[in-house]
Amino acid sequence: MKAAILFFVSLLIGSDLVYAQGGAAPIYFQTVSGSASTFPATQTLRLNRGGAIAATTCGAPYSPSLLQTVGTYLTTGSTLGFTNPFPQALCHEFKLSLLTGCTTNSLLYFAAYSPSYDPANPLLNLIGEPGLSSLSVDNQTFRFTAPVAANSPVVIVVSSITSGAPPTPCTFAVSASPIMATIYQAVSVFTGTPQSTQPNRLQLSADSASTTCATTGVSPGLFGTAGNYGATGNLHAFRNLSTESQCVEFTFGLLPNPACSGGTLTLAAYTGSYSAANPELNLLGAIGMSPMAPASATSYQNTTNPKRFTATIAPGAIIIPVVSSTSSGNPVSETCTYMINVSAPVAFVGALCSLDVDGDGTVSALVDGLLITRALLGFTGASLTNGVTLAGPRNTAEKILPHLKTSCRLP
Repeated sequence: MKAAILFFVSLLIGSDLVYAQGGAAPIYFQTVSGSASTFPATQTLRLNRGGAIAATTCGAPYSPSLLQTVGTYLTTGSTLGFTNPFPQALCHEFKLSLLTGCTTNSLLYFAAYSPSYDPANPLLNLIGEPGLSSLSVDNQTFRFTAPVAANSPVVIVVSSITSGAPPTPCTFAVSASPIMATIYQAVSVFTGTPQSTQPNRLQLSADSASTTCATTGVSPGLFGTAGNYGATGNLHAFRNLSTESQCVEFTFGLLPNPACSGGTLTLAAYTGSYSAANPELNLLGAIGMSPMAPASATSYQNTTNPKRFTATIAPGAIIIPVVSSTSSGNPVSETCTYMINVSAPVAFVGALCSLDVDGDGTVSALVDGLLITRALLGFTGASLTNGVTLAGPRNTAEKILPHLKTSCRLP
C-alpha cells in the first residue's frame, strides 16, 4: 500500500493564503497514472452507472447495482489505497481527475471499497461511486463522498467502462480527503532572530516516527548534539475551544517568498505551557522528519513537503505549536516562510443504517432482523449465520459484521 502523500496545494500570494484544493483538508492519498491501457487487473462485471443523481454522499441511503453484461473490464485492482488514520469514522471526498491524452476511448469509472476489494464481486465492501463516468476530454473531475470507518483501509478502483478493448492511454489522478475543519492556522517567517532558543531539539528519524493520536505525549528523544536551536516560543499558542477531547492533525510546510533550502525547520506541539529549556516537557507530538522547501509555489504539493502528525488535545487546553531550527547556531542562517495548520475531523454520525443486512434487495425479519439481533448479542463467525439462508452478496459473518459496524454503528 502506498504511503499517504500530498496534503493540499497552497499558494502564498503576498500575505494571502489561497487554497487550490479548497479549505484546509489534507489529501491522504493521491496518485497519477500515465497509462490506463495497462491496468493490472480485470473484473467480469462492472458497476451500473446511475448518473449524477446516483453519486454517493455521506449519510444518504445507498443501493448500488451491477451492469448485467458479462465481459472483461480492466481495473487498477487493489493497487491504490490508503488508511483512515483517525480513531473515528470520517466522511471522505474522493476525486478522479482526467489530465492529458484522454479520448473517446478513455472512458473510465472509479469507486471506493473498504476494508478490501474483490474483483469477483464489485458490490462487496463498496462504499461509494460518482454515478458518472469520464467523457472524452481532458481536465475533468468527478467526485463523491463516502464514510470510512475508524482506522479502516480503503481501496480506490479505477476501471474501464467498455469490455474487451483497453482504454486509450490517459493520464489521470485519484485522491481522497477527509472532511476537516481548521481550528488554527498561521503563516509566518522564521527569521535570524527567533523568539527563543533551545539547548537541544527533538530527534528526527523518519516520517513513520511522527506522532499519532495513539502515541500522544511520547517523546522521540532529544538530538544528540547540544547547542542553540532557534524556536518560535509561545508565538503560535491557541486554545482548544471544543468541550471534548479531539484527535487533531498538525500540518507543517515550507512556502516560497522567501524560501529556504529545506530540512532546516521542524514542528512540535505542547499543551499547557512550553519550556525552551526542556523540549520534552508537556510535549503533545512532533513530526518525524523536517519538510523540504518547495522550488516554487506549486511544488508545495511534493511528497517531502509538508509533513504532518496527529495528537489528542484536551477540551479547553492551551496548545502551543513550536517551530524550531534543526541546526545549532544563533542567529539562524536562513529565513523561511512556513505554514502551520491544525485541523479537526468534522463530526460524522455514519451512513444511514441499511436493514438489508445481506444485501439481497429485501428486508426480512427472519433474515436481516435475526442477523442484527445476533450481532448485538455478540455472535460472530458461523454462529452469526447458522440456519439463515443468505441470498445477497454479504453471505458470511466476515462480510456482514463490517457492514453493520460501518453503516449501523454496531459495537
